[in-house]
Amino acid sequence: MCERESDSRFGSACPGCTKPGAANYKCFECFQSTPLCKDCIVSAHARFPFHDFDFWNDSHLSRFSLSSLGLELLHGHDGSSCPFPGPKVNLTVVHSGGIRELPVIHCGCTPATKGAQAMSLWRSGLFPANFDSPRTVFTAGVLRDFHLSTLTTKITSSGY
Repeated sequence: MCERESDSRFGSACPGCTKPGAANYKCFECFQSTPLCKDCIVSAHARFPFHDFDFWNDSHLSRFSLSSLGLELLHGHDGSSCPFPGPKVNLTVVHSGGIRELPVIHCGCTPATKGAQAMSLWRSGLFPANFDSPRTVFTAGVLRDFHLSTLTTKITSSGY
């Protein structure tokens, strides 16, 4: 079994909180990541919400998304909680690593004018599919990848 399929540190104490035997979650997208417990991996990925991670269940790895463990994207205030949170909405995020469904809590400090949420998402590097009521966004990375693909391979948008 190669290192990418397992890690001898699975089942050890979590290095983030020292909870014994809980280090069973690992992000293989992060550089030099160590296995962590559920709470620590969610906390460590608050600014990397599009990573997938694997869970070691004593015989094999299973793929999970962070939103399945309760990660909510706090939008506004640079990722910190808003004192006047807006409604929670499910957002479809098209990322170079795949398509993710994430619950997002928008900032409620600014008046809810038409296009305000879209502009706020735009400033974060998430480009909305529409500006009236954004429910689907594209990351800057996937747009850059699409642009490069169209320039080099002449692939169409539907082919991408």
